[in-house]
Amino acid sequence: MELPDGGGQLVMFTFLVPDSTLKFHLSRSVSPSSVDDFERVFDGSVAILRNGQLVDSFSFPYRDTWASRPLVTIAEGDHFQFNARDSRGNFISGSTSIPSAIPIETVEIEVDHSVDPNGASRSFINSTIIFNDPAATRNFYQLVILEKIVDIEGRVRNVQSIDFL
Repeated sequence: MELPDGGGQLVMFTFLVPDSTLKFHLSRSVSPSSVDDFERVFDGSVAILRNGQLVDSFSFPYRDTWASRPLVTIAEGDHFQFNARDSRGNFISGSTSIPSAIPIETVEIEVDHSVDPNGASRSFINSTIIFNDPAATRNFYQLVILEKIVDIEGRVRNVQSIDFL
């Protein structure tokens, strides 16, 4: 089987989360037969526009494979445009809008138990989350399950992500 040579196209990822630092990644795609996940970009430039206004521009790579841009603020309703290029003449752009926060009306969480086929007791979390999502808006949600460890005085000692749904 012959796989065509490929790759070299610009690829960008960005994570926009209100109350969080904007993260940006720029790389080039690689051939399907490559052992690498991506090709580093050492000669890129990036421009970030919020609501049509330039809010940041920088050379890529910043320092690592991901650039953190703490001065770019993110709020619901904002529209972002990302433009990137390299010295080979490749150009990529993308845009997104930050959706409005949807108020959560009810959260019910209970720990339940069941017995597995080997007779061992297993606990699981049964939860119900009710929120009022506007029917005319196509929204997508991510549920992040966190584990919070507190000491005997109630001080938080550790918080870590357990799972994403």
